[in-house]
Amino acid sequence: MLFNSFEFLCIFFPLVTGLYFTVPHHRRWMVLLAASCWFYMAFVPAYILILAFTIGVDYFAGIWIERNEGRKRKLLARRQHRGERERAGVLQVLQFPQ
Repeated sequence: MLFNSFEFLCIFFPLVTGLYFTVPHHRRWMVLLAASCWFYMAFVPAYILILAFTIGVDYFAGIWIERNEGRKRKLLARRQHRGERERAGVLQVLQFPQ
């Protein structure tokens, strides 16, 4: 499913947008998370493994960054950003999945 495909524009996007605005505000993040997983799995179902790993790492890194202040907070944020780029680079080199 591509962003300019019929399936995305006429089915996926309207469905997700409608669902997003009908659920309570405090649960909207769940709709976006589920929609993201569904969207990425439409390409290759194995992508959910990469996405789950990245979500987990980013979630706990965000908590860790939030608990710190000042210079250490900036250092942790930079380290996390660099880690994201490194993981993306490894996946690119390995051409995962083939």
